[in-house]
Amino acid sequence: IETPAALNEAITTGCEWFDAAFNVDQPGVTPSSVILFTAKPGCGKSTLGRQLADGITENGNIALYNAGEESVFQVRKTCTRLNFNSGFIISCDKMIDDVLNHARQQMAKHPGKRLFLILDSLATLDDGFYKSGHINSATAVRVIEKIVAFCKETFAIAIVIGHVNKKGEFAGKQAVKHAIDAHCHMSFMNASTRRIFKFTKNRFGQLSLKGTVL
Repeated sequence: IETPAALNEAITTGCEWFDAAFNVDQPGVTPSSVILFTAKPGCGKSTLGRQLADGITENGNIALYNAGEESVFQVRKTCTRLNFNSGFIISCDKMIDDVLNHARQQMAKHPGKRLFLILDSLATLDDGFYKSGHINSATAVRVIEKIVAFCKETFAIAIVIGHVNKKGEFAGKQAVKHAIDAHCHMSFMNASTRRIFKFTKNRFGQLSLKGTVL
Protein backbone atom coordinates (compact mmCIF):
# COMPACT_ATOMS: atom_id res chain seq x y z
CA ILE A 1 0.00 0.00 0.00
CA GLU A 2 1.40 3.37 -1.00
CA THR A 3 0.52 6.22 1.33
CA PRO A 4 -0.30 9.51 -0.46
CA ALA A 5 2.49 12.01 0.07
CA ALA A 6 0.02 14.55 1.47
CA LEU A 7 -0.67 12.29 4.47
CA ASN A 8 2.97 12.64 5.53
CA GLU A 9 2.62 16.42 5.75
CA ALA A 10 1.62 18.54 8.72
CA ILE A 11 0.05 21.87 7.78
CA THR A 12 0.51 24.55 10.42
CA THR A 13 -2.14 27.11 11.29
CA GLY A 14 0.15 29.72 12.82
CA CYS A 15 -1.29 28.97 16.28
CA GLU A 16 1.60 27.10 17.92
CA TRP A 17 -0.28 25.46 20.79
CA PHE A 18 -3.05 24.31 18.44
CA ASP A 19 -0.55 22.76 16.01
CA ALA A 20 1.39 21.06 18.82
CA ALA A 21 -1.83 19.67 20.31
CA PHE A 22 -2.40 17.69 17.11
CA ASN A 23 1.07 16.20 17.05
CA VAL A 24 4.03 17.18 19.22
CA ASP A 25 6.61 15.41 17.01
CA GLN A 26 5.35 17.02 13.80
CA PRO A 27 3.19 20.03 14.76
CA GLY A 28 0.31 20.74 12.42
CA VAL A 29 -2.76 19.16 10.92
CA THR A 30 -2.69 16.22 8.50
CA PRO A 31 -4.28 17.00 5.11
CA SER A 32 -7.72 15.41 4.60
CA SER A 33 -8.52 15.74 8.33
CA VAL A 34 -12.06 16.51 9.40
CA ILE A 35 -12.05 17.96 12.90
CA LEU A 36 -15.07 18.39 15.15
CA PHE A 37 -14.49 21.26 17.59
CA THR A 38 -16.78 21.70 20.58
CA ALA A 39 -16.55 23.88 23.68
CA LYS A 40 -18.46 25.02 26.70
CA PRO A 41 -20.59 28.15 26.05
CA GLY A 42 -18.50 31.31 26.17
CA CYS A 43 -15.17 29.56 25.72
CA GLY A 44 -14.56 31.19 22.36
CA LYS A 45 -15.23 28.63 19.62
CA SER A 46 -15.92 31.23 16.96
CA THR A 47 -13.08 33.47 18.11
CA LEU A 48 -10.61 30.60 17.88
CA GLY A 49 -11.98 29.67 14.46
CA ARG A 50 -11.30 33.18 13.20
CA GLN A 51 -7.88 33.29 14.84
CA LEU A 52 -6.98 30.08 13.03
CA ALA A 53 -8.33 31.43 9.74
CA ASP A 54 -6.18 34.56 10.06
CA GLY A 55 -3.08 32.52 10.94
CA ILE A 56 -3.66 30.06 8.09
CA THR A 57 -3.69 32.95 5.62
CA GLU A 58 -0.54 34.43 7.17
CA ASN A 59 1.15 31.04 6.73
CA GLY A 60 0.43 31.16 3.01
CA ASN A 61 -2.55 28.82 2.75
CA ILE A 62 -6.28 29.37 2.14
CA ALA A 63 -8.88 29.74 4.86
CA LEU A 64 -12.57 29.71 3.92
CA TYR A 65 -14.67 30.61 6.96
CA ASN A 66 -18.37 29.86 6.56
CA ALA A 67 -20.34 31.91 9.06
CA GLY A 68 -23.74 30.32 9.49
CA GLU A 69 -24.61 32.06 12.75
CA GLU A 70 -23.45 35.63 12.15
CA SER A 71 -23.41 38.13 9.31
CA VAL A 72 -20.23 39.08 7.50
CA PHE A 73 -20.43 42.47 9.23
CA GLN A 74 -20.43 40.91 12.69
CA VAL A 75 -17.45 38.75 11.77
CA ARG A 76 -15.65 41.80 10.38
CA LYS A 77 -16.20 43.75 13.62
CA THR A 78 -14.80 40.90 15.70
CA CYS A 79 -11.72 40.57 13.51
CA THR A 80 -11.10 44.33 13.70
CA ARG A 81 -11.44 44.29 17.50
CA LEU A 82 -8.94 41.44 17.76
CA ASN A 83 -6.49 43.13 15.35
CA PHE A 84 -6.50 40.31 12.80
CA ASN A 85 -4.80 41.66 9.70
CA SER A 86 -3.89 38.72 7.47
CA GLY A 87 -7.46 38.24 6.25
CA PHE A 88 -9.41 35.19 5.14
CA ILE A 89 -12.25 34.32 2.78
CA ILE A 90 -15.73 34.44 4.29
CA SER A 91 -19.03 33.00 3.14
CA CYS A 92 -22.49 32.64 4.66
CA ASP A 93 -23.81 29.61 2.79
CA LYS A 94 -26.48 27.41 4.35
CA MET A 95 -26.39 24.54 1.84
CA ILE A 96 -23.38 22.26 2.19
CA ASP A 97 -23.13 21.80 -1.59
CA ASP A 98 -22.74 25.58 -1.97
CA VAL A 99 -20.03 25.60 0.70
CA LEU A 100 -18.09 22.81 -1.00
CA ASN A 101 -18.48 24.36 -4.46
CA HIS A 102 -17.09 27.62 -3.06
CA ALA A 103 -14.18 25.67 -1.57
CA ARG A 104 -13.44 24.03 -4.92
CA GLN A 105 -13.45 27.43 -6.63
CA GLN A 106 -10.91 28.76 -4.15
CA MET A 107 -8.69 25.71 -4.58
CA ALA A 108 -8.79 26.20 -8.36
CA LYS A 109 -7.77 29.86 -7.92
CA HIS A 110 -4.91 28.99 -5.58
CA PRO A 111 -3.22 25.79 -6.82
CA GLY A 112 -0.41 24.58 -4.61
CA LYS A 113 -1.96 25.98 -1.45
CA ARG A 114 -3.73 23.89 1.17
CA LEU A 115 -7.33 24.80 1.92
CA PHE A 116 -8.80 24.94 5.42
CA LEU A 117 -12.59 24.96 5.60
CA ILE A 118 -13.87 26.35 8.89
CA LEU A 119 -17.59 25.78 9.39
CA ASP A 120 -19.34 27.78 12.10
CA SER A 121 -21.41 25.81 12.74
CA LEU A 122 -22.55 22.29 11.85
CA ALA A 123 -26.06 22.95 13.19
CA THR A 124 -26.68 25.71 10.63
CA LEU A 125 -25.91 23.60 7.53
CA ASP A 126 -28.44 21.84 5.34
CA ASP A 127 -28.14 19.23 2.59
CA GLY A 128 -31.54 19.87 1.02
CA PHE A 129 -32.90 16.44 1.93
CA TYR A 130 -36.21 17.96 3.09
CA LYS A 131 -37.90 20.20 0.54
CA SER A 132 -39.51 22.15 3.39
CA GLY A 133 -36.08 23.28 4.59
CA HIS A 134 -36.47 21.30 7.80
CA ILE A 135 -33.22 20.11 9.40
CA ASN A 136 -32.61 17.68 12.28
CA SER A 137 -29.86 15.57 13.81
CA ALA A 138 -29.86 13.27 10.77
CA THR A 139 -29.13 16.30 8.58
CA ALA A 140 -25.86 16.83 10.43
CA VAL A 141 -24.84 13.23 9.73
CA ARG A 142 -25.44 13.61 6.00
CA VAL A 143 -23.66 16.98 5.98
CA ILE A 144 -20.59 15.62 7.78
CA GLU A 145 -20.44 12.66 5.38
CA LYS A 146 -20.26 15.11 2.46
CA ILE A 147 -17.53 17.09 4.20
CA VAL A 148 -15.52 13.91 4.86
CA ALA A 149 -15.86 12.79 1.23
CA PHE A 150 -14.71 16.22 0.01
CA CYS A 151 -11.67 16.30 2.29
CA LYS A 152 -10.59 12.75 1.45
CA GLU A 153 -10.83 13.58 -2.27
CA THR A 154 -9.05 16.95 -2.18
CA PHE A 155 -6.84 16.71 0.95
CA ALA A 156 -8.48 19.88 2.26
CA ILE A 157 -8.80 20.24 6.03
CA ALA A 158 -12.15 20.93 7.69
CA ILE A 159 -12.70 22.33 11.17
CA VAL A 160 -16.38 21.93 12.04
CA ILE A 161 -17.76 23.74 15.08
CA GLY A 162 -20.40 21.70 16.89
CA HIS A 163 -22.90 22.52 19.64
CA VAL A 164 -22.95 20.98 23.11
CA ASN A 165 -25.73 20.10 25.55
CA LYS A 166 -26.09 21.30 29.15
CA LYS A 167 -23.51 18.73 30.28
CA GLY A 168 -20.98 20.14 27.83
CA GLU A 169 -21.15 17.07 25.59
CA PHE A 170 -21.58 17.11 21.81
CA ALA A 171 -25.27 17.60 21.02
CA GLY A 172 -25.63 15.32 18.03
CA LYS A 173 -25.67 11.75 16.80
CA GLN A 174 -22.70 9.49 17.49
CA ALA A 175 -22.56 8.84 13.73
CA VAL A 176 -21.03 12.31 13.37
CA LYS A 177 -18.22 11.46 15.79
CA HIS A 178 -17.63 8.13 14.06
CA ALA A 179 -17.22 9.86 10.67
CA ILE A 180 -14.71 12.55 11.67
CA ASP A 181 -10.95 12.12 12.20
CA ALA A 182 -10.53 14.17 15.35
CA HIS A 183 -12.69 15.60 18.09
CA CYS A 184 -11.27 18.37 20.25
CA HIS A 185 -13.04 20.09 23.13
CA MET A 186 -12.37 23.27 25.08
CA SER A 187 -13.66 24.01 28.56
CA PHE A 188 -13.04 26.39 31.42
CA MET A 189 -10.56 25.32 34.11
CA ASN A 190 -12.52 25.22 37.36
CA ALA A 191 -13.95 28.68 38.05
CA SER A 192 -11.15 30.59 36.30
CA THR A 193 -10.98 32.09 32.84
CA ARG A 194 -8.19 29.69 31.87
CA ARG A 195 -9.18 27.03 29.37
CA ILE A 196 -8.35 23.37 28.81
CA PHE A 197 -8.08 22.08 25.23
CA LYS A 198 -8.11 18.31 24.82
CA PHE A 199 -8.83 15.53 22.36
CA THR A 200 -11.24 12.65 22.76
CA LYS A 201 -10.37 11.32 19.30
CA ASN A 202 -7.39 11.88 17.02
CA ARG A 203 -6.74 9.43 14.19
CA PHE A 204 -3.64 11.20 12.89
CA GLY A 205 -1.82 12.03 16.13
CA GLN A 206 -1.47 11.40 19.81
CA LEU A 207 -4.60 11.37 21.98
CA SER A 208 -4.23 14.01 24.68
CA LEU A 209 -6.94 13.28 27.22
CA LYS A 210 -4.98 15.23 29.82
CA GLY A 211 -5.35 18.40 27.76
CA THR A 212 -3.44 21.60 27.11
CA VAL A 213 -4.03 24.44 29.57
CA LEU A 214 -4.47 27.82 27.87
